[in-house]
Amino acid sequence: MFFLKLKSRKLVDNKSRDVFKNMAILFVGTSVSKIIGLASIPILTRIYSPEDFGVLSIFMAAIAIIVPLTSMRYVVAVPLPKNDKLALNLFALCFILVFCVTIVISFLLWMFGPYFFEITSQKIPLSYIWLVSLGVFVTSVYEIFTYWATRKKSFSILTKVSVYQTLIGSFIKIVLGLLNFKPVGLLFGQVVQQGGGIVLFLRNFWEFFKLNYANIRMRRITFLFKYYKDFPLYQLPSQFVLMLSSHSLLLFSAAMYGTGLTGQLGLAIMTVSLPMQLLSQTMGKAYYAEISETGAQQQDKIKSLSFLVMKRIFILGLIPSIFIALGSEFLFPLVFGSEWAQAGVFASIMVVYMFFQFVSIPFVNLFILFKRQRYLLIMNLIRLVIMLTVFSIVYLFRLDGEFFVSLLSYSMAMFYLLVIVFLYFFWNNINHFDKNI
Repeated sequence: MFFLKLKSRKLVDNKSRDVFKNMAILFVGTSVSKIIGLASIPILTRIYSPEDFGVLSIFMAAIAIIVPLTSMRYVVAVPLPKNDKLALNLFALCFILVFCVTIVISFLLWMFGPYFFEITSQKIPLSYIWLVSLGVFVTSVYEIFTYWATRKKSFSILTKVSVYQTLIGSFIKIVLGLLNFKPVGLLFGQVVQQGGGIVLFLRNFWEFFKLNYANIRMRRITFLFKYYKDFPLYQLPSQFVLMLSSHSLLLFSAAMYGTGLTGQLGLAIMTVSLPMQLLSQTMGKAYYAEISETGAQQQDKIKSLSFLVMKRIFILGLIPSIFIALGSEFLFPLVFGSEWAQAGVFASIMVVYMFFQFVSIPFVNLFILFKRQRYLLIMNLIRLVIMLTVFSIVYLFRLDGEFFVSLLSYSMAMFYLLVIVFLYFFWNNINHFDKNI
């Protein structure tokens, strides 16, 4: 692919070639994973109803909002230590936090979960709520392993895991749906799809863990807990606010319009985000691995690499975005069935927001590398305020679902456009920021 072919430039060294090579590895495997996911959706939409997808959307939103709390975002720091001894202790710290926090969250879900789902127009059995706890745990553990694999640059393992769990998760959703386990088939299949690859990670890294587990010491864990305190102080609330604002639109939609329209919106977001996530996650992981290894001291290299990657992400994201904007209203009823026509309309609207989000998201890791997590927090608080403003306008004036989606999409597109401008200013003025903060 053209974005993998780099011309020799004065400002681009081997780091640039490495990051695009790693992107290529991730791209191939992740492409297969996303293609499997996309191929399964037309089958699932003919087995499950929009209401079932509405329940799935709420289920996924609940998990996504809770997951940042489990590791207190120490997981993001796993690629940063200069030696594996410290990184392994940080890895252990994340596991301890995930285990303890999941127990607390499970108890809270058992106590208050039914009330939460009633607010979103859903009376979900307690057994479904425990699936949320399971989903939170496996998703959190999977996240720890992905950051460890990113640290070790085991991108081939990341691609295998992605394909494996998407394939198994989609298979489970289809089989349980055909057996009339609805909507629990969608929920359990989603849990497997988000964390089913943990076994493969364990098989790959087991020998390393077995040889080095003796290096894990409580005093080192305590030291790392204090040393990376900026992550729970800034990254945790930032990520939590991001997830809350990102997924609150589905919760608001369920409360305002019911699960039928929420299912349509959920399918639109799922379908549009699949190609976007394919590129964004691929480039984001490889980019973060390279800038972490490069180090904050080599600012010129990071600047040149960031500019090059963003330019290519913009070009690559533009192609599927135009296709979705122009063709989704016609293609959705054809591919997913006639009852999903509204999802096609939503997809053509949401793609504007998704495109600018896709371009900017990989580069917020710059704030982590340069210990400017507070910028992430401020950015996500602004995002939440914009979302709440949209919700308030829609609720007060009782606007219809299509107007709600349009207002939200264009507001978020403007927000992420401003984020891109700020990121560009940031990496061009890193020295200025270092002197004045």
